Amino acid sequence: MFASLRTRICIVLTCLMAVSVASAETPSGFFTLVAQARKASANLFKGSSTVKVPFNGEVEMAFSPDGGGEQLVTKVIQSATTSLHVMAYSFTSSAVTRAILDAKARNSGMPILVVVDYKNNVGQDQSGKARAALSALHNAGIQVRTVKTFAIHHDKVVIADGRTVQTGSFNYSAAAQKSNSENVVVLWNSVAVARPFLDHFSRNFEAGEPWQTRY
Repeated sequence: MFASLRTRICIVLTCLMAVSVASAETPSGFFTLVAQARKASANLFKGSSTVKVPFNGEVEMAFSPDGGGEQLVTKVIQSATTSLHVMAYSFTSSAVTRAILDAKARNSGMPILVVVDYKNNVGQDQSGKARAALSALHNAGIQVRTVKTFAIHHDKVVIADGRTVQTGSFNYSAAAQKSNSENVVVLWNSVAVARPFLDHFSRNFEAGEPWQTRY
């Protein structure tokens, strides 16, 4: 009964091109309409794709408050031996900060990259805890960037060794551990799952600005 999205877009493109042939007084007018149609079709597809991969690993879950959420996050960080990638919205947790610093101390050559929301951790950081935590990471030789590109950089993700992913609602903050209802989900040992998260991380990290030490 209903045409597929791609078919509908083709119909729209065809109609717009036909209208342009009939009404455009100059070739430039025709190509302008075609360009607009292509942009419209791209916007229809934007955000509609998902990533689906097979998963044969182990899933581990925890919750908060007082349900082991923070401990599970630090467990994933502590498991890293070859690489560690972290995406965060709020970054004020002393436990998470210490776990990342310990990971760097265990293996100084291990690449550790952290990308966080700019507004929450700089512009709105009235306590100074986020600036202190991120500066400590930066001073330890960890690559830290802040992102302004999005309304909110709301990811809460740790990727360990390019194969284990921690995600969920849990912010890396004291409130997430002690006060909020949160969840932590870990998908252990799946390169297939980790790969799209790494792609997502790379996009955000490239959009970020290098951290300048602030206290």
